[in-house]
Amino acid sequence: MAFWRKGIVLVTCLSILAIGLVGCGNFRQTGSTNSIADGTLEPTLQVNLYFSDRDGYLRVEKRDLPDNQRIMLAVMEELVKGPAPGSKLTDTIPEGTVVHSVILDGKVAVVDFSEEIQTNHWGGSLGESITLFSIVNTLCQFEDVERVEITIEGEKVVTLAGHLDLTQPLTPNENLVRD
Repeated sequence: MAFWRKGIVLVTCLSILAIGLVGCGNFRQTGSTNSIADGTLEPTLQVNLYFSDRDGYLRVEKRDLPDNQRIMLAVMEELVKGPAPGSKLTDTIPEGTVVHSVILDGKVAVVDFSEEIQTNHWGGSLGESITLFSIVNTLCQFEDVERVEITIEGEKVVTLAGHLDLTQPLTPNENLVRD
């Protein structure tokens, strides 16, 4: 009888010690969840961001972002930040651009940017296509999005840099994408 009591006490002490060690550690799980400041875990989603290569094509860079109600805004903010450090890919969004909002209107994602997307744009038909379709292809990876409308400072625009018509929402352009 005394042997069983000692065993139960030992198992209980070891369990308490193990729980204490796990609870005091700096626990971070990657892939399916993301550690956040208050110690709770938030699920993540792997997304595709489309950046330019030096040949004028779009290529995918994968990132893990918190999977929450703001995922489309977060994806656009990551696109504005540019490719990962050390990447051979280049920015598709002009410097100084800010994403004001991403609103889903039916199956159309309406993205509102600051004026820098237009005033700081490097121009050219290919440059304009790369910028616009990096946005459109990135947002259309979400099942709820079929088309993307671009607005600047809350206003509809006819074109970004004079070559592509923005009076209607755009659909993805897979011809610009390379593996």
